[in-house]
Amino acid sequence: MKRIQLDITRHKNKLVVLVKFPIDRELINTVKNINDIRWSATLKAWVVPYSIAVLHEIKSLFEPISEIDATGLKEKIAHINIIQEQDEYITQVISKKIE
Repeated sequence: MKRIQLDITRHKNKLVVLVKFPIDRELINTVKNINDIRWSATLKAWVVPYSIAVLHEIKSLFEPISEIDATGLKEKIAHINIIQEQDEYITQVISKKIE
């Protein structure tokens, strides 16, 4: 069975989902159906801005035709959520001090 690998990283100072797989015409045609996705020669992967909606879209598109390897993805998402919560808290504290 075909297999894709998902990961999350920062690219050009933005959080992106990486979609990686061996060259396969069916998978390439499928990945092109994702809004805002593009090929990154630097990362040698397809990249799309990170969102939970994008992860659901990837799952619905690829699950019928391939196995999805998201090993470590949940851990990275949890880490990202913690950092975002800390950033929001710090922003609130600074805003209150400025006022």
